[in-house]
Amino acid sequence: MNELTLVIFGITSNLAHIKLIPSLFTLSKQHLLPPDASIIGVSRSVRDHSEFLKTIATSLKSNDADFDEDSHDFTEFSKRLSYLSGDISSSEFYK
Repeated sequence: MNELTLVIFGITSNLAHIKLIPSLFTLSKQHLLPPDASIIGVSRSVRDHSEFLKTIATSLKSNDADFDEDSHDFTEFSKRLSYLSGDISSSEFYK
C-alpha cells in the first residue's frame, strides 16, 4: 500500500479534539490505519513536539477516562504524529 499522510488543519480546534483525534486513535488501536500512515497537525499555536503530544493525550483522556498515556497503543499512535505551526493563509507557510 502507498504511504498515507493525513494533514489536519486546525489540530488544536474543538472539532479535532472531540471527533478527529479520538477517531484516529481508535483506528490506530484497532490496526485499521495503514502501518506507514502519518498524521500532521497544523495550527497557528507555537508548541514543540512534546507539548503537542501532551495536548493530544489530554484530549484523549477527556474522551476516555480509561486512557493511559503510557500505554503501548498511545506510544504507537504518537509515533505517527507531527506538528507544524504557522499561518496557513500565508504562501510562505507552504514553502
